[in-house]
Amino acid sequence: MTCARDMVFHVLYGADRSLNAHYVHQSMDRLGAPWEKREYEPDVAQALFFLLLDKDMALKEAVLKGIPKFGVEPMGQRKAENFFLSLREEVIEPWLSDERIKPSDLLSRVAALYWAC
Repeated sequence: MTCARDMVFHVLYGADRSLNAHYVHQSMDRLGAPWEKREYEPDVAQALFFLLLDKDMALKEAVLKGIPKFGVEPMGQRKAENFFLSLREEVIEPWLSDERIKPSDLLSRVAALYWAC
């Protein structure tokens, strides 16, 4: 079995941390995020990507379209629909309401959701 190397896959498992930082910084600009644009720890940067993905329609569109020139494939329509619908309720809201959950735990839940969709 092969899997698509879509944007979510690259953020969760890719070695190119600068690409994730690029996505995060662009989304922060679009949303007027109050956080400082800097280089975050890998887990924090990945968590920020998924928090921003929940709010940023342009980032969702980028996930759907992919970025072929960088080897980022589009996410399948059905998988994206299931992923986007479940992300907030199953992953983000529990994380936001329980400060004991670390960014690495958030990422584990995102990965489980990604593979379930």
